Amino acid sequence: MSRPSQLELVNWCKGESIDLKHALLLYGVPEGVSRDEIEETAGTIKALGKVVVKGKCLTLNYNR
Repeated sequence: MSRPSQLELVNWCKGESIDLKHALLLYGVPEGVSRDEIEETAGTIKALGKVVVKGKCLTLNYNR
């Protein structure tokens, strides 16, 4: 599996209506981890403030 390019990530964020100035990408989160677990874990980093998961899955089609 290839890593997504910066442009692909920016376009995905825009498609999810995520403000890029307030976005944090968590890459490699295993399937089955709940939204609550992600928010709770990321929320332990005090500098982030309140963490809300907006998008959950980035799917890229490389079969163009």
